[in-house]
Amino acid sequence: MLPTGNVPTPDTPSPSGRPVGLWAALLAVALTVGWLLAYTASAAQLADRYVRALGPMSLPFKAQTLTMQRAALATQGVLPIYGTSELYCCGQPYNAGTFYRTAPTGFSVFNVGYPVTEDLFWAQTFGALGHALRGKRIVVSDSPWFLGAQGIAPVAYAHTFSPEIATVFTFDAPVPYALRAAVARRMLDFPSTLQSLPLDRAALRDLARGGLAGRAGYALLDPAGRLLAWTAQLQDAWRTVQTIDQLANPAARAQRGLRQLQRSRAPWWRQLLHLPLAPLPPQVLLKAAHTPGPLSAQVPLRRHAIDWTATLRRATAQAQRTAHTNPFGVLPSQWQHCTDIGPVYGPWCKRALALYHSGLTNHFGNVYSVPQGWVHGVVVCRCWTDLNLEFMTLRAVRARPLAWLQPMQGYLADYTPWSARARRVVYDRYLAIAHADGIPATTFQTHDTDPLFMDSFGHLSQRGWVYADRLLTLFWHGQLGTVRGRLAKGGSVGSLFPPTLNCPKAAWCQGVANVRPIPGSLAQLPTGMPGG
Repeated sequence: MLPTGNVPTPDTPSPSGRPVGLWAALLAVALTVGWLLAYTASAAQLADRYVRALGPMSLPFKAQTLTMQRAALATQGVLPIYGTSELYCCGQPYNAGTFYRTAPTGFSVFNVGYPVTEDLFWAQTFGALGHALRGKRIVVSDSPWFLGAQGIAPVAYAHTFSPEIATVFTFDAPVPYALRAAVARRMLDFPSTLQSLPLDRAALRDLARGGLAGRAGYALLDPAGRLLAWTAQLQDAWRTVQTIDQLANPAARAQRGLRQLQRSRAPWWRQLLHLPLAPLPPQVLLKAAHTPGPLSAQVPLRRHAIDWTATLRRATAQAQRTAHTNPFGVLPSQWQHCTDIGPVYGPWCKRALALYHSGLTNHFGNVYSVPQGWVHGVVVCRCWTDLNLEFMTLRAVRARPLAWLQPMQGYLADYTPWSARARRVVYDRYLAIAHADGIPATTFQTHDTDPLFMDSFGHLSQRGWVYADRLLTLFWHGQLGTVRGRLAKGGSVGSLFPPTLNCPKAAWCQGVANVRPIPGSLAQLPTGMPGG
């Protein structure tokens, strides 16, 4: 006989009155979120372990993701430097990443950036880093090679663009709304980078539109955008873990990759039955064995006193030996490239050499007239807007930055139409924007005509890096006051070195400060929020 009474049926709710399926779904969501949070935490811990080891290495993922940068900012005794190819290219062993690898003066350097990385990208990056930058010292190294009416080229911007960083900046950057909108207007100037980011594109358009409708549209997208920003940072963490794993276990990764490739090429019936694969050929195993050695997280730190004068003397001698094929201090390979193709000065490389041998110079503009078209392009360049946005973002997140602009190849330019008077337009504008935004900065323009300060277009030489290294030590230890007045005028730490070593020849120290600026070149200086 079947029992009677309160026997639950499929249509009868549970005794508690709560749907069991809903609680199961909530529990599954909670477990998933918890696992993802634990994964991001473990990724951050892994990044912390490898900060010093990865510091000097040229790896695009350091600039394209935020996990490693946050780890560098959180690690005591690490100074991040944001720049372009000069961080890795030249000046060895005085390049900051190598010179400070063992923290000889109490800190090591974490290089962030790769070729053609520009200020608009850094503005997004600093906004995305947000509170991680609060009170932290960082250095921004700028290059003068992006100058032109439109600023950085779309193809170059797309080369450095990071969807994760763009999304986090758009929805989660702790910056004022007006600043976010100003950056949005510049980001929309490169629509190709937003094709795969429809939510970002819609939010950026609302930010750029402004007004009540724009604010309302952005507010409606904000919750979904913050969720998207969180998932972007999960992807950021995953990429960090995968990259470090590949560097720390290269042979194992190589063998796993070969096994996967071998399995994918096996007959379908072997894959279906999970039959064992044939042993890897000896040549394949040999190739895996010769994979570069594993990255070690342990970096020995050796603090010791530095004789800066002796260091500069050695670096100068090395720079002299390196640039021996031309009188302008350009590396032989770069000089050959310049005379063959003319990547920067066009046909002027050969003409510069001819003018040099004639005994004449165009330093004061006595041979060639000022290139007015180039000067106009510099004055109206959108790159100044990007620089202003970058500096304002650093101020908004309360970072403690130092900025420098690498000097131009002035000793070579003195034999072209780009005289000291024309070049001063660049230096004056950079310093004016930095001072308006309250950022300590220098342009090293007193070394503009030092042929041994730059060894190729846009890259410091061994001699140039020693000046930069000395500046980094002063900055880290809060001692910029000793040279702050010189920096404000575009100078450097040259006063800390013996005059005969700082300026071996009088012509090398002409710089650009002793020529009159071009009238109107300082017009349109930023007075507030750009692009409003």
